[in-house]
Amino acid sequence: PPPSGLTATGGIISDYTDGPAVYRAHIFTSSGTFDVTALGNLPAAVEYLVVAGGGGGGYAQPTQVMAGGGGAGGLRTNLTGHPLAGAAYSVSTSPGSYTVTVGAGGMGAFSAPNVRGANGTNSEFYSTPVSYPSTLRIRSLGGGGGASVAGATGSASGNGGNGLASSITGSAVTRAGGGGGGDQGSSDGSGGTGGGGNADAAGTTNTGGGGGGTGTNNAQGYNGGSGVVILRWATADATIG
Repeated sequence: PPPSGLTATGGIISDYTDGPAVYRAHIFTSSGTFDVTALGNLPAAVEYLVVAGGGGGGYAQPTQVMAGGGGAGGLRTNLTGHPLAGAAYSVSTSPGSYTVTVGAGGMGAFSAPNVRGANGTNSEFYSTPVSYPSTLRIRSLGGGGGASVAGATGSASGNGGNGLASSITGSAVTRAGGGGGGDQGSSDGSGGTGGGGNADAAGTTNTGGGGGGTGTNNAQGYNGGSGVVILRWATADATIG
């Protein structure tokens, strides 16, 4: 028989080719369920990218107008060839239902001095029900919130850290960049590549980018970007893992 993969539903479905391989990606921009209803004659395994929500940026105090950017959401993957690749993840029709949780970005700090931005929330992919910790429960942690400055004025704000690229959807996309710091008295920080917000800007939705801190007097920090979960499996002429 010709090569055949899984029968599965969930998320936004996109098919693409990569050399001789044909893949189907399930892109979850919000929480949902990945349901496997039948197996093919190719390996019953999925590759995943799980990115958590980015942290919110810090609040600028009236006397010290600077604030840190939010941290990027955590990123986990088992994509073949990726520098962070983990172990293969097998799936089955029993139980067949897999929970997908897409973490929200943290809210930027918005009130009294010394209040930092909120952490982003975790993203997960796991067989329903499996308790954490387990090798079958993939969890990425939300990014940390940016600080509100307390102390002497610094000389410059910092840039957010750059994220990591992945081609799990067929082309390289960078996600999980850190948010830039804000500073009214100097040049503001830039967000890291991969959705990190510049100073006074939010992290990009569904990248896990950190929110920018604010350099505006007595102003709110900016929200982190929500996370994303992407699953892919081979439909023809390929082996995963």
